[in-house]
Amino acid sequence: MGGNSLKKYLMAILFLLAFAASGHAAVAYVDLVSGNDTTGDGTAGNPYLTAEKADDILTGGGDEIRVAKSAITALSGTLTFTNGSASITTSADLSGVLADGYLISKNSESGGTEGWWHVSSVTTDTITLSAQYWGTSETTSAYYVIPAATDDSHWDGVKEGASKTSRMKISGGWDLSTETRDGYTAVTNSDIYGTIRISSNYIELCYFIAVNLYSSAAYGSFYVTYSYGYFHDLYASGANLSSGFYLSGKQSIVSDVVCTAGERNFYIDGGDNNYIEDLYCYTSCNSSTVYGNLYMTYTSNNIIKNANIFNSPIYGIKSSLAGYIYISNSTISNNTGVGVVASSAGPIFISNSTISYSTTAISVDSSSLAYLYANTFSNNSGSNVAISDVTGCPVSLPGAYELDSDGVHKTHFRDDDNGTRIYQSDTTEARSGTCINIPAAGGYVYTPVKIGSVKITSAANNITLSAYMKADASYSGFVAMYAIQNGKPVVPYTDKTLTTSYAQQSITVSSAALVVGEYLDLWVGVSGTAGNVYIDDFSYAQ
Repeated sequence: MGGNSLKKYLMAILFLLAFAASGHAAVAYVDLVSGNDTTGDGTAGNPYLTAEKADDILTGGGDEIRVAKSAITALSGTLTFTNGSASITTSADLSGVLADGYLISKNSESGGTEGWWHVSSVTTDTITLSAQYWGTSETTSAYYVIPAATDDSHWDGVKEGASKTSRMKISGGWDLSTETRDGYTAVTNSDIYGTIRISSNYIELCYFIAVNLYSSAAYGSFYVTYSYGYFHDLYASGANLSSGFYLSGKQSIVSDVVCTAGERNFYIDGGDNNYIEDLYCYTSCNSSTVYGNLYMTYTSNNIIKNANIFNSPIYGIKSSLAGYIYISNSTISNNTGVGVVASSAGPIFISNSTISYSTTAISVDSSSLAYLYANTFSNNSGSNVAISDVTGCPVSLPGAYELDSDGVHKTHFRDDDNGTRIYQSDTTEARSGTCINIPAAGGYVYTPVKIGSVKITSAANNITLSAYMKADASYSGFVAMYAIQNGKPVVPYTDKTLTTSYAQQSITVSSAALVVGEYLDLWVGVSGTAGNVYIDDFSYAQ
């Protein structure tokens, strides 16, 4: 080992030891434009070039890779955006400012729910996008960013040491001069399997804008095939991609994601037990497709809350060969075809959602099941609910109650601040008053139910969350408890053994994981092939 290499190696070791001695997780800095994997040491003043190199000096669990932010700059004058058009007129000459490959948006450095759109060409008074803009037609101020060119070597190696209780975090948007995060990092690639590819379980990824320029076959600006992740504050951009955000892992949380990338903007392919919240999908597909803006297939037990699905050329949401999909508090609008489609799917549960300006609002084929509750339909050119010879399907026209296949009105939705969960109210088996009865209808996929919440007023001590639970004699399956705070698991799935008599089951959340002012939720997951689980009397102690 040469003198210079040895020096860099020793600096990296001392860097890690300093963090370990102080009781903090290790941090390594990356600059995708001016960093250096050979001479860098991972400090903010001398960052690496790639996240893979940063991973070499980190142990993974609890550590963080911080990536330098991209400059998001205000454009002169105003831009006129027109829904459904790839041409944007400008009040100022931007031909010397913008170029092919740049991204523009109404979003500023602080973020927002608008998409980022890829620039194809610029003249003195017109910007041409790679795909149509979809959103509000208006004349307004706008911003641009130049994405950093990356390839597979930047991300593939990030996978060492992350665990169920301690994720590896990769965050963009860092000002390396002050070591504070106050923006986003924009990246580009031309790879069929994603601009940013997640190659490990237990990864947290946040504050990135990713654009994929591969072709119509590309699987996403974000490509996630591993599980137990936490993905938030992300923008997926592109033009006519196969998908914007591709997810095939399980038990991940996805929140605050905006997709403007392709025909299946958000694509869940075989991933089970995921929680998706605050999702915005504006299609950038130039032609009709058999897929949906939000498309789910070969998947089960995904919870989707506050999805905003706009401007699909054919389907807003499509569930195909998928089961146990829960959609609540969502808006599906301005789709050329059907708002929500269930094809050989089910059950799909839709509650407290608005479906408007489509042809048919909800279409259910003869091989599917759907449950509707408290939805709003408006300005759809065709029927609100179309049923194609659905034998035993508990769906009727708008205003229908959710029903079991035997026609008995007993299935009940609990829809509160944390989304839709399905269970049955039960007084016969209750320990006190009314209990929750969860049928084991999901095979070996967990059906998640939020049992109770407590607002944290102090983080001085651990807190124990408890509920009384039992199972009937015919129950065959597994039960687990877990805790979520601020959208993030703080106690992972913890298996519990039940008997036919009520017994109090508990999990404990460490004080170090508590956030004062936030709600801490106790969840129970039930899987199985037969029988029922009963839950009553939620409590907590600190």
